[in-house]
Amino acid sequence: MSKDDRVCHQLSSLPTKHTFSGDRVLLVDNLSEDDIPALYAAVRGRCEDASESRQPFGEDEFLDEDSFSDFLRHAYVIVLRDAEQKDVPTYGFISAAGIQRTDKPTFADLRVATFTSSVVQDRRFHEEMLELLVKLSAEAGYAACMQTIFSSDVMALQTATSSGFLPVLYAPQNGKVAGRRCDSVMVFKWLSDDARKNMALDKDSDLPGKGLFSAFTERPLLTYLPKTRTLANGLKVRVRYMEEKDVPGVLAMWEDAIERGAGYAVGDLPPIEVMYAVIQADGNLGSFVFETLPECKLAGAMNVNPQIFCRSATPAVADLYLMVEPSFYGQGLATEMTKLYFRFANDMGFSACATDVFANNAAMRHILQKQGMHVTGCLPLSGYVKNAGCLDSYMYYKELSAETLIQL
Repeated sequence: MSKDDRVCHQLSSLPTKHTFSGDRVLLVDNLSEDDIPALYAAVRGRCEDASESRQPFGEDEFLDEDSFSDFLRHAYVIVLRDAEQKDVPTYGFISAAGIQRTDKPTFADLRVATFTSSVVQDRRFHEEMLELLVKLSAEAGYAACMQTIFSSDVMALQTATSSGFLPVLYAPQNGKVAGRRCDSVMVFKWLSDDARKNMALDKDSDLPGKGLFSAFTERPLLTYLPKTRTLANGLKVRVRYMEEKDVPGVLAMWEDAIERGAGYAVGDLPPIEVMYAVIQADGNLGSFVFETLPECKLAGAMNVNPQIFCRSATPAVADLYLMVEPSFYGQGLATEMTKLYFRFANDMGFSACATDVFANNAAMRHILQKQGMHVTGCLPLSGYVKNAGCLDSYMYYKELSAETLIQL
């Protein structure tokens, strides 16, 4: 079976046996294709249980089995069974951390999924499961582990803390639990001092690539576009939806920003076929270009999409990527684009905005703070920036309100 055909990535050390407290011995193996229907049914059943606040998955994180299978293809998934296979299996997930700024994340995103009440409530078992997932993540070649834990899951937060994880980021409205929007806390743990000191994100790796969560519901079309805006210096720019003809120029601008270490990391650049697919997809209408008038020269580009690490197919929080062509630096275009980001996100149905910025990008951090965004956390060494090395990134967040939106 080729790598592309596998249901998920495989850990070479499995199958094996693992002894938990109380001399409980479980068989540990990689997920097989035959396991998927039962696992998906169990996940759906638990997510739909309105009485259960301890959820490893968002209530509407997966719209169907196909979107769930797509998540599995970008992860290692382990199955734990008792020798006689009498009990419902426990599952562990080691997936690529979507928040990391590279196409091959070296941070593992961990989840534990249990489906019997006695195991769900067994904190010691969860601690030992987490220890096992951390060990397997190190064997796979990850540098660090993360968990994105719903704030309603107090036991999972306590388990992570007792296992050496530290909170690094707060993610408001990150998913749905028991029919309500729920915040998340991101916790983080380096796997070793050497992993932290020697980390580089631009090297070849056999780790799973970052999945593109395509199961988002459609967003309204902004029918008032294209729109002309006049900057403070008199420069006229037209903002409109990105078209196929714009893709080469936008990617060239993006690649130049990566080469200069200007706000983007190695691995941030998507393949050109992905850009075309995003533009052509129904309901994925979040890519915009800014061009000067009357010359129609490309001055900048902006993406307004759901946060990549959200746990919902109906996200409440938008994420921002913007680029300005260097010859237009210092003319107020990035500020105008940020104001339009808030307006577009609101009109597309989002209730809040977020974006992450590298620590050395002082200009963009100043713009975001001036526009009312505040820091909700910092992810250590989240991307490899040319001429700067691996850098921390800060997450900015802002609730949207009609009275603060730019008028069009």
